[in-house]
Amino acid sequence: MIAWLTAFIDGEQVATDFWTQVTATTLSPWRGERDEFATLEPRAGDAYLRVQLAATPLRIHLDLHVADVRTAAARAESLGARRVADHGYLVMSSPTGLPLCLVPWHGESTRPEETVFGSLVDQVCLDVDAANFDRELGFWRDLSGWPVQVSPLPEFAALQRPSELPLRLLVQRRDSDSGDTTAHLDIACVDRAAEVDRHLRLGATKVRSTQWWTTLRDPAGLEYC
Repeated sequence: MIAWLTAFIDGEQVATDFWTQVTATTLSPWRGERDEFATLEPRAGDAYLRVQLAATPLRIHLDLHVADVRTAAARAESLGARRVADHGYLVMSSPTGLPLCLVPWHGESTRPEETVFGSLVDQVCLDVDAANFDRELGFWRDLSGWPVQVSPLPEFAALQRPSELPLRLLVQRRDSDSGDTTAHLDIACVDRAAEVDRHLRLGATKVRSTQWWTTLRDPAGLEYC
């Protein structure tokens, strides 16, 4: 059902200069009724990262590009999603509160390759309270039709995307209850230490580091790994 995925960075203050440099993309002209939307345009392939200036705290939401928005909405609602607004595209909320949009698919099919820095935003991680983990994972599994991949770390479950899609989905069980489900971006890289140093030079700050990943905060305060 999901023909393409786009990750949006939303908020009153979005670090657009930082993200264009991190992703080696070009910021499109602003568009929308209030000039609130812009696309991070890759050098090759179809765009899958966008920014939105909105009266919300900094956050990530997903756009699901589908062949038929109304049919997809009915399917999502049958699985527990809630319809929030209709702008021609549909603003929805997942069963545990993650914002998402259903938008028309316009034939996007070419996943951009890694940047010259050997890195690529390639995953959105959904951060879910323990009590809601199975419900949220089941929603995304059933909505996408993607199989769940067992993770060596018990707090994670990955959904196996089709190879042509730009973003993987990972569901993470949070240690403590924090309310609605949120999301963050994950960047894959061939040299984590070098990539972290590059981000720090561009204005990020380091939050923590583990054997598996490093958590950073962009200049506006958005955390990512």
